[in-house]
Amino acid sequence: QQAGHYDEMIVLLNGLAAQSVPGPEVYQLLSGALAATERGEESLLALKIARNLLIASGDEASVRDINQAFADRGIDPDGVGFHCIVAVVLYNQGNRDGAIGELETAIAGDPEDPTPYKILGGILGKQGQIEEAKAHLRKAQTLYLKRGELEQAQGIESFFQDASA
Repeated sequence: QQAGHYDEMIVLLNGLAAQSVPGPEVYQLLSGALAATERGEESLLALKIARNLLIASGDEASVRDINQAFADRGIDPDGVGFHCIVAVVLYNQGNRDGAIGELETAIAGDPEDPTPYKILGGILGKQGQIEEAKAHLRKAQTLYLKRGELEQAQGIESFFQDASA
């Protein structure tokens, strides 16, 4: 029954977020409700939005609190891995442009990390941008090989097939 209350809260908070420019408190509440319903990746995205709003407002103490919450979970909210998680969530929510933006930010932050290239290649392939997808997948494969991650590099072959399908 408690999960139903959280589901109602999520609907309400998403409605508030869509109808106005909510403050960081809305996103913090949404993050908590999403976490309580085991929607961890979406919860992290909401917490990141709250953090960005707090940074913009100059509320350094609250930003430190949120940064500590991320650190307690072993997450760097400015790291490549986090941008990749956010990109997948955004893509799954239908926000292709937002997902691509997060992946471009991840690539700019660490151009030697193959993960954002692999995800970007998959997204572009699903969107029918086959040549661009293959270029990103080749880059990911090259970086995996450079790191000595042969299994990951070989796994890219399935992405090539998916991108062409």
